[in-house]
Amino acid sequence: MIGHVHEGSVELLVPAFPNPEDDGYIDCSGVSPYFGSVDIAASPKWFNFAQRFVQPVAKILQPKPLNAMYFAGRGLGGRTTSLSLDAPVDPTIDVDETVQLSVGDPSAEWDTDDAAVATVDPNGLVTGVGPGTATITAYFGAEESWSMEITVRAAGGDLIAFTTSRNVTDLDANYEIYVMNTDGTAQVNITNSAGVDAGPVWSPDGLKIAFQSRRTAGIGDVWVMDADGSNPTNLTNNDAEFQLRPTWSPDGTQIAFMNRDPNDRVFVMDADGSNLALLDADAGWPSWSPDGTKIAFSTSRDGNEEIYVMDADGSNPVNLTSHAGFDIAPVWSPDGSKIGWHSTREGIGDVWIMDANGANPTNLTNTPAANDRLGTWSSDGLSIMFDSDRDGNPEIYVMNADGTGVTRITFDPADDFDPAWRP
Repeated sequence: MIGHVHEGSVELLVPAFPNPEDDGYIDCSGVSPYFGSVDIAASPKWFNFAQRFVQPVAKILQPKPLNAMYFAGRGLGGRTTSLSLDAPVDPTIDVDETVQLSVGDPSAEWDTDDAAVATVDPNGLVTGVGPGTATITAYFGAEESWSMEITVRAAGGDLIAFTTSRNVTDLDANYEIYVMNTDGTAQVNITNSAGVDAGPVWSPDGLKIAFQSRRTAGIGDVWVMDADGSNPTNLTNNDAEFQLRPTWSPDGTQIAFMNRDPNDRVFVMDADGSNLALLDADAGWPSWSPDGTKIAFSTSRDGNEEIYVMDADGSNPVNLTSHAGFDIAPVWSPDGSKIGWHSTREGIGDVWIMDANGANPTNLTNTPAANDRLGTWSSDGLSIMFDSDRDGNPEIYVMNADGTGVTRITFDPADDFDPAWRP
């Protein structure tokens, strides 16, 4: 390693490499989310540095560290090189949104491998066109290049997935997952299966939905599907036990979920269902923190349901609520500073929030005669969507993050619940 950088714009001195064919890396473990751009400068006399670029971490072979940005040091002739790292680029954008990429070389030629997903102009300005993932590449002559993947979410970025019992008449009937606009319009059934489908959760890039389903012979499994309901895939394939309440890691590579056999347990697996591992043998309702380091969950290990938080590997569980009431189903705020949850401490059930360390618990809904259940935060953290039976049957509502401005979103005789806001 030849240097270390942190978040934001940084400049450091990088020693040149004695061997013109050597390459080196800068430790970027303090930089998020993934990428930055570099501007390489050297003594004009010795400057024949052709590769002015940073390689995406995923494309670097081991044993080089994962949290590192790489470059090649060819022909620096023993001189000291200055490298400046700009603020990282967000690799996920919406349709019609733009992001500027830079490689520090105005002569670079830009290209995309899928213009139906994203285009790039001669200056590296990327525009989202349609949902999917495109690889954007900058070419430096015939042999050298830099590339990164850009994910484009579906148009608008303002969809709600939810569970509904509409058009059925008994509790064992066919629950389905719908999507709708945030104002409740354009409601569409995306599951249309013979089994119960419930508990939708969007992937961090907004392109997939994890959910629980009984569409096979089992008690219930964790499934994943594309955002339009296509390509449903059973991830757990466990006919003997009940798997439910999935939650994505913030990088989208893992899914934690709750298992009942018959006691609640929290497991984690890769997003394709592989590498299953037990995290906690007395826990349920997991929720992954936005920085990926913690998982909040509920447990009855103290005699009643409480909200705990543990490290993402299952270690260091800590009780955050310590209250005689029934506290369950934690959900992190997008910035990680708050945790919302469902509590009976002042009625049948209300939506509460607290600081991430358990301080300052606050009742947001204050409806003692109704059952209000937290569903999801908006990606900007300004709004909270939840379900409530305050008007007779479970419907979906939205409010400001401080509990004001409550607005009903769904109006159907059936039960509408489990809202999930697309990131």
